[in-house]
Amino acid sequence: NYISRAPTGGGDVTITGRNFGSQPSLVNIVIGGVVITNIRITLVDTIIVFTVSAGTGMHASVSITVDGAITPSLPPAFIYPHPHVAPFSPLPPPGGLLPLSEINFASNFL
Repeated sequence: NYISRAPTGGGDVTITGRNFGSQPSLVNIVIGGVVITNIRITLVDTIIVFTVSAGTGMHASVSITVDGAITPSLPPAFIYPHPHVAPFSPLPPPGGLLPLSEINFASNFL
């Protein structure tokens, strides 16, 4: 199984694997103790998509159960893309404002 990185501010996550079936109601996903409720199967048996809120859990464990059968555990690898500051130029004069563009910072840090 493979799980995509989660958008820092929340959004869709994709799990790719096998034997997920075609009925989302039979799939149970738990990330770091949080039960995921908005599961969609976008490709029968192989791709599950769901939405997480911001801050769902860095390095949280992920468990998937399909119709009562537990899938092999995913490593605690539910992660967010690393935040970074975009390059800037030219430098402002001393005491001036430095405009920064950021990517993947959580909203509560802005």
